[in-house]
Amino acid sequence: MPMERGNTGPLVRSARDGSMMLRSPAPLILVAAFCALALTVTSLSAAQRPAATQTPERPVSLLFTQSATHGSLEPTKCHCQGRRVLTLRGVAPQMVWFEDRPQRHAGPLPAREFVHQWTAFGFQADPPNAALTLLGGSDAADTVVVELVRRPRYDRERRTMRYDVRLLKTASGKLKDFQDDLDAYVPRRFGAASLFIDTAVVGRQVSAQELGAGRWRVELQ
Repeated sequence: MPMERGNTGPLVRSARDGSMMLRSPAPLILVAAFCALALTVTSLSAAQRPAATQTPERPVSLLFTQSATHGSLEPTKCHCQGRRVLTLRGVAPQMVWFEDRPQRHAGPLPAREFVHQWTAFGFQADPPNAALTLLGGSDAADTVVVELVRRPRYDRERRTMRYDVRLLKTASGKLKDFQDDLDAYVPRRFGAASLFIDTAVVGRQVSAQELGAGRWRVELQ
């Protein structure tokens, strides 16, 4: 990594092309709305859910998002070149996934399950890339792209997710529209932020069955 990822069309557009303002609270509002809907829908009994929704067999390519109220991006103790520790604080117990075009479906996934499925998703063999964007950062220091080099550590009680990352100079795959906004750095400590994780891996798509029972889907317009 980084490997060139297939261009199937990003679900998140850069702030400069006008289709989504990443520096506005929109990502946090969208994630909050999805999580609220998830809590309502997942309360339904299995008998009330259509069978096709419980066990879809079609493989999908996904983009995960995780939002935080604040966080930090600090050098590792080994001072390895380009390596950092990304800590997101104030994270929700659920992340949100977006299915790639043309279906434009979305749903929640418990953060602990995202960590548990790290190897099953193919991330152990091919670490995913991710874009970190700060909602209140300056234009010159609010967006970086990183490689998530190993399984993250999630602490539900403290509401933190900690990633070991490597800074990248270019954005590719479904993250390529972040390229025009890419900065050399972000502050060591920052406020509200969103992390967009590209799951695309060479020769493999994430199976919808790996998202776990009780998922829901909505059409994104």
